[in-house]
Amino acid sequence: IIPSTIIFLLWITNLTFMTNSALFSSISHYLDTMDGMRQSNRFLNWYSELSFRTRTCLIIFTHVFIIMLMGITKFMS
Repeated sequence: IIPSTIIFLLWITNLTFMTNSALFSSISHYLDTMDGMRQSNRFLNWYSELSFRTRTCLIIFTHVFIIMLMGITKFMS
């Protein structure tokens, strides 16, 4: 598999994770299971403790980084 393909897949999974997490958090908030999930998932707990601005910056940085990697691998191949 070409590196750019792997990075593209990572980018897609990142997008779906963002969408799913937003969807899932609203559903779980509705079902009131978010606290149980936070206890079981350390990453989710850490992520939910961050401020909105930090989370947005993190998401933007991740996307920029992945797109940059995609560009580099496309340029190299």
